[in-house]
Amino acid sequence: MKSKHLVMILAAATWTLSGCNQDRATNAENRPNLETPKVETKTESTQVGSTLESKTETTTDGGAGQRDVKGVREMIIGTVTFYTAGKKIEVITGEKKSHVYVLDAKDTSSTIDAGVTVGSRVRLVEDTGDNKTRQITVRIEPAAP
Repeated sequence: MKSKHLVMILAAATWTLSGCNQDRATNAENRPNLETPKVETKTESTQVGSTLESKTETTTDGGAGQRDVKGVREMIIGTVTFYTAGKKIEVITGEKKSHVYVLDAKDTSSTIDAGVTVGSRVRLVEDTGDNKTRQITVRIEPAAP
């Protein structure tokens, strides 16, 4: 008698478990593909004395059904050689390389520290999104030791 009950319990458990597994398989097939986005970052930097040129490219592959995103960040630390507020800034780095940025260009916004003048040592960061909008930030950099 005990073995008959045990067989019935085992049969019911097997039937229940096989039904649960089937539901899980069906649900997994109906779920959208939620892959983890793949992010790739490449950075190149050149430092000469107390100046720096750096470029970082970040690409995000959104996976199935997601939009891919690419952004570029360029950062330089150097000395301002020309500056017209809200219009244009030029910064020179240690290799005597000049970097010119037009601050009032289309799709460009900028944030410049109030104390920036010709001769200031600055950190300039330019972020460009995949929609080609640019954000330029200029901060006064502490003097090199």
